[in-house]
Amino acid sequence: FRDERFGLEIEIEGRNCQALAADVAFHSDWTYTDDGSLRGEAVELISSGPRSFDQVVRSLSSFQECFQDFDQSLLSDRTSVHVHYNIYDWTVANVHKALTCLFLLEALITSRCAGEAREGNHFCLRAVDAMASIEDLVAFLRSPLGNTSYFVESGRYLNINLNSYTKFGTIEFRAHRGCTEANEILRWVLVIQEIMTVSQTFNDPRQIMGLYSEYGLSDFIMEFFPKTFAYIDGEVNHPAHYESFKIAQRVAYCVAEGKEESKKSSMTASERRHSQLLEQLQRTEG
Repeated sequence: FRDERFGLEIEIEGRNCQALAADVAFHSDWTYTDDGSLRGEAVELISSGPRSFDQVVRSLSSFQECFQDFDQSLLSDRTSVHVHYNIYDWTVANVHKALTCLFLLEALITSRCAGEAREGNHFCLRAVDAMASIEDLVAFLRSPLGNTSYFVESGRYLNINLNSYTKFGTIEFRAHRGCTEANEILRWVLVIQEIMTVSQTFNDPRQIMGLYSEYGLSDFIMEFFPKTFAYIDGEVNHPAHYESFKIAQRVAYCVAEGKEESKKSSMTASERRHSQLLEQLQRTEG
């Protein structure tokens, strides 16, 4: 996989934020724009992307130089930090493993990055807040060719937003609260990087759930996702975690054994590619 995986969007409200954003953009690789969801003097800073992790560090350093004295109390629940992770070259099998890990950990990491004020926010809904989207995802995983509308119609305002895949080839993480502290944003980027990369070291989603059952929640995170464990400060007690576990289990085991009838003779090149991805996923999990 290529290293250039990240894109950042930082929403900011408060006096002088537009002038500071203009200064950041002038001296570094950020751009900025208005955001209709914000109030008063507000701005959204957007990193040029895709960016490697080292480039993210440099971009956040430039951002911090301008916003280090900004009053964070001015940031409301409307503001957030969105992180895009590039999956343009991933197969359905790759995405399936990543989503299994993400849903398994979602309640815990969202509690840490979002805070209580943004848990259940209508613009960054967790899977536990939008269960119908999981059934849409299950339909897609079972038949990527027949249910590609999942990426188009579902999830724009989910915390784990796959709607952005059709536009940018990314998964967008929307939950993080508004923040102008570069170190805090960088820690969140590290967590996303760890989950997305470690997820690809497992054989398949079922192995992930098997190891979870073998290790138990705390030891599983500490063993396979140590940065995430440090990020949540070892706090694994959350009322929504059991629902997250059930969602991850539903996603991990949703692909039945066996193959669907081939329709290659009438497929376009794009459709054949989708069919190949489906067959690869079924071979992996069958």
